[in-house]
Amino acid sequence: MSSFRVTTGMMMNTYRYNLQGSTKNMDGSRNKVLTHRKFNSYAEDPAAATHAWRLRRAFSKNDSYLVNNSDAKARMNIAWTTLGTIKTELYDKAATTAELRGSNDPTADGREPLGTVLNNTAKSIIQAMNGAKYGDHFVFGGDDALNAPFTWSEDGKTLYYQGVNVNAGLVKKPAEPDWGAIDPATNLPENMPAQSDDAMEQAWIDYYNAQAQTPPDTTVPKPSDPPNWGTEDKYGVPEQLNDPNFKPNGPIEEAWAAYYKDQGDVKRLDELANAQVNTDLGMGLMEDENGKVVNGTAFDMSLPGIKMLGYGVDADGDPKNGVMIIMRLGEILDGYNSETDKFEPPENREEYDRLIGKLSDANDLLISSYSDTDTKGQYLNANEDRLKDQSDYLAEEILNLEQVDLADAITEFSWDYYCYSAALKIGTQLLSQSLIDYMR
Repeated sequence: MSSFRVTTGMMMNTYRYNLQGSTKNMDGSRNKVLTHRKFNSYAEDPAAATHAWRLRRAFSKNDSYLVNNSDAKARMNIAWTTLGTIKTELYDKAATTAELRGSNDPTADGREPLGTVLNNTAKSIIQAMNGAKYGDHFVFGGDDALNAPFTWSEDGKTLYYQGVNVNAGLVKKPAEPDWGAIDPATNLPENMPAQSDDAMEQAWIDYYNAQAQTPPDTTVPKPSDPPNWGTEDKYGVPEQLNDPNFKPNGPIEEAWAAYYKDQGDVKRLDELANAQVNTDLGMGLMEDENGKVVNGTAFDMSLPGIKMLGYGVDADGDPKNGVMIIMRLGEILDGYNSETDKFEPPENREEYDRLIGKLSDANDLLISSYSDTDTKGQYLNANEDRLKDQSDYLAEEILNLEQVDLADAITEFSWDYYCYSAALKIGTQLLSQSLIDYMR
């Protein structure tokens, strides 16, 4: 019969192994009590850890949405306050004053100072629009929030939005003058003057004279035929006109160059007025196959000032921009003759009355922008509440998944501590002769 001899070294190694296990169990249960967490590593519970990672990722994204929402909300509040001030303190007073005093003031001497008041009002509106800032960002800058959206020309008569004339659309396409039918005897339009001080009209006179020759002189270009200046860009401007060194040759090319540039400015203003600055507020941000954000999946926080004040000209050639209407009303009153008590020239009276009605339309546009901004602000308030509720829900889910039951954790720790203490006590009995060495 064979025998197996248990040595002190074997007992010591086994004891050390078991004691390390007890120590590890006690340390783990103690950490659960201290941290209130069910697990502290992925290996402890892979399924729960994966789910927890997804919840925490969703919580982090939701927190980002709240920050974006707060940023957009602040911008809307600034815009709403500014537009309200402009409407009540500037637009309404300018419209009332221009209509009641400019048209009906029995004292002619009061109209000229009123012109100065209206000019200053127009400048004040632009100062208010440029002064609306959120940090270093211009609120009404559209897609360019780092530069002042509105600027004046050096003479203070032309208003620009992001460098584009807000009165774009005023230049007419070079067209044939209405000088009547061609006279068979002369081969010239029956009402065509012999010459004109207007360069474009003179170009038409030269063209008709060249065509009346026998045979016709085809070297003189027809003013209504556009020059061949290359392919047009997305704004309809030929490529040669985009060359800073290009100079039009003669009045015909100058007229076409002015027309192309003006039409390009109209398209630029359309683009600027509809510029978008999309931000993710938790609405499921998506892009289509062309990389364009799908409508309804992001919040447009852009506030183009040009869209709120208006731009371009109408069929009468009058500005649609409320500031430019007020400015023009001021110019007309500046030229009012207080000695004769008449508008000079006389047709300015008709223009003044016409612009009064159009100022009301511009005011309606501002009111509409004010209401749109208020609507956006209300949506942001509701969205903020939704995001906060979602944060609370995610936080609760994370706690349910990760937080340990404290009573169970304490019970587990007590048991593991008891096992650890028992292991130490048994060790002192079994390894009494080598305990000092073991403790080293």
